Amino acid sequence: KSGFHLLAFEAFDDDDASTGVTTVPIEVINTPPTIDPISPPLPVFEDSPIQIPVNIRDTQSDLETMSICWDLDTSSDSSGSGLTDDDCDYEGSTFEYTWGESSLSPSSILLHVTDDDGSMASVEIPLTIKNKPPIALGEASGTVLMEGDQVIFTAIGSTDTPSDVPYLNFAWDLNTNSDSDGDGNPANDRDMIGYSVQTNFVKDGSRTIRLMVNDGTETSTFDIEIRVDPAPQPMGVVIASAGILLAALLGAAIILRRRAPAPKVTKIPSSRETKRSKKSISPSEPKPISREIVNDDPIRDSMEELAEKLYGTQRQSSDRNPDPELDELSRSLREELIE
Repeated sequence: KSGFHLLAFEAFDDDDASTGVTTVPIEVINTPPTIDPISPPLPVFEDSPIQIPVNIRDTQSDLETMSICWDLDTSSDSSGSGLTDDDCDYEGSTFEYTWGESSLSPSSILLHVTDDDGSMASVEIPLTIKNKPPIALGEASGTVLMEGDQVIFTAIGSTDTPSDVPYLNFAWDLNTNSDSDGDGNPANDRDMIGYSVQTNFVKDGSRTIRLMVNDGTETSTFDIEIRVDPAPQPMGVVIASAGILLAALLGAAIILRRRAPAPKVTKIPSSRETKRSKKSISPSEPKPISREIVNDDPIRDSMEELAEKLYGTQRQSSDRNPDPELDELSRSLREELIE
């Protein structure tokens, strides 16, 4: 042990004569500890352990009682000693620690060792704790929809480090081609917020839905392609559309009939003029009269043809089902045309 010590010695001869006790003061100088050079550890992601082994040199007696401390935050005085560089936040010759949040991790830590004489050695070790971006994944309850159908989007499969998962933020851009927030970027709109959202689309067409997952530092995205098909028109709308079109055709027919030119009067030649003509009239060959097959109800057929185009259903005239509304509308229009 270092410090001042008294050495007492006495000499005797073969007759046991003594010189008496002589005291000699001796000072033992302490050997301070030293720390071998430490290479900065490689960068690690948050929630990943970092390990730093150290090698300390001192006398054998001091090594047995050596205090090895790690100060994890040199800006605070956790020991209450009034100093910020002597805290003992972690002890041991091998440092192994995990930071869960990269933004809260230090840029360096301080290793300091102290022997039983109070001699101390220290070294500052730089650290790099990196944030690990979240992984964005999601799914939709359906990717081929009809106008007005409800669809649920869920961020299932999205993940991050254990420390970031409870604080993940989920946002949905319901159309990456439309800039709903007006910031100039159509693919970053936060149209809906939440791990799972429900909505519907009233406009047909294809669109891209974007999930954005943010951990407070970085954002990851995942796109879902969906198609919205037009909803089928109700039969009442089809009949109403057919009625409007036929009413327009009826009005046009009435107007054209009223504007038709007067019948042309043909002059019949007199008997004198007939006598002057030397041409003889010979009987002509009889021409066969072709019979035109007329549809029994052209108005109804036109209405059904229009309904097929609007409603998307094709039916043969042979298997036509009776429709009282179409029959009544067809009969009324036919009577108007006859009058």
